[in-house]
Amino acid sequence: MKKLVLFLLLAFALEQNASAQFKYDYGFRFGAANYLGDIGGKNLPRRDLVVDMHLPSTRWAVGGFIRKRKNKKLSFTSTFDYIRIQGTDQLTTYFPRRARNLTFKNDMFELAARAEYTLYYDSDLSNQGYFNPDMKIYVFGGVAGLFSNPKGLMNYYAARHYSRATGEDLEGQWIALRKYRTEGQDNIYSAFTFAVPMGIGMYFTYMKKWRVGWEYSWRMTFTDYLDDISGSMPDPAVINQSNPDDFPLLESYIYYSYDENYIGKKVGSTFIPAETNPDGILPANFGTSAATGSPRGNPLNNDNYMTFQLYVSKVIRSKSNFYKSKYSWMRGRSGGGVRRAKIRF
Repeated sequence: MKKLVLFLLLAFALEQNASAQFKYDYGFRFGAANYLGDIGGKNLPRRDLVVDMHLPSTRWAVGGFIRKRKNKKLSFTSTFDYIRIQGTDQLTTYFPRRARNLTFKNDMFELAARAEYTLYYDSDLSNQGYFNPDMKIYVFGGVAGLFSNPKGLMNYYAARHYSRATGEDLEGQWIALRKYRTEGQDNIYSAFTFAVPMGIGMYFTYMKKWRVGWEYSWRMTFTDYLDDISGSMPDPAVINQSNPDDFPLLESYIYYSYDENYIGKKVGSTFIPAETNPDGILPANFGTSAATGSPRGNPLNNDNYMTFQLYVSKVIRSKSNFYKSKYSWMRGRSGGGVRRAKIRF
């Protein structure tokens, strides 16, 4: 009986010693990104989570990370990602958004710290040995700092108006929008904001050296300007006053991006709505000074985004605490300091 107890204690100590040698891993990850905000959607006003997501608007998310395992249940991870999100009103059938006809993209840089909690762990999937693949399923949550830079597309209608005013063709060009205060704000909204990443992931470890996994992460942000849209149509006079040199450009983008054919046509003095405009909403609601104060976005909801990423990481092998305490003399260590040998001839 004593031998059995000693054997079990020794096995437990060796297991703790071995697992302590693989506390860190670092790697590269890549995948897809999408967003939920004031541009796009489907056939209704804004809805939460993935209901309003459009797969054609999916872009990319690439980055790196380093992870430290605290114990069997808890790990801590730091990540850095380059993420592009994009959206367009061309993909929605909800009339106010489709008639507004805006398109944006945003190249973002995200630095995050988070905690991971293990839901399920299998140390030997094949039941054939210590070095066979293991698997872990986990959930995570944390905090992230985000740099955002939304840009708007000069579509055919906006570019046509701008060309008439200046003779310059900007169709297909992207305009960095933050500095222009496109809704007549008193101050430029910040390029930096915070987000709360949360999600679920899974990975496999091979030969205690490499990990392959995936993660789905939803980011709740503290800004409504990832797409540069939040409130109401601005007064052209305010835009002109704050951007006198660029007013023709901004006037075209803000007030003339709408598709007239989608809204209807004016025959003489009579407006004939298109079939896609059953309520007979006038084009003036989307452009010119008559639109001032009409809704441009929904200020009651912040913008959010999500990523789905695959990753590969390298497990860092290090000496365990057991090894350090038992064999520190082999590396010239004694007690709390380093023993230095004297030079002798």
